[in-house]
Amino acid sequence: MARYFLKHFQIEGFRGINNEGDPLDLAFDTGGVNSLFAVNAHGKSSLFEALAYAIKGVVPKLERLPASEDAGSYYANRFHSGGKATMSLTLLRSSLLSTDKLAGETSSRTSENACYFL
Repeated sequence: MARYFLKHFQIEGFRGINNEGDPLDLAFDTGGVNSLFAVNAHGKSSLFEALAYAIKGVVPKLERLPASEDAGSYYANRFHSGGKATMSLTLLRSSLLSTDKLAGETSSRTSENACYFL
């Protein structure tokens, strides 16, 4: 079974992230636990929503808006002059090849696959 680990995430102009011309560039440690913390109203939720959008193509809470609302108009930051949000996502794919049950060791192969969303 393949597992994917978030290695790199770059975001510009998505929801609460107003950083025109200066993309937010995040690198993650694929061999450990990563955490994100900041004071209120500094874009933590926007980062998680951007990640959901990059992977699924939707932000679940926006899809639950009434039909009279245009969910798509809430994706790009309103103050971003281009009116468009961009992001790139790099995932590290790790595939389990075999397990030696006697020794309790697991061997694995790792290869990088980049996924870019614009």
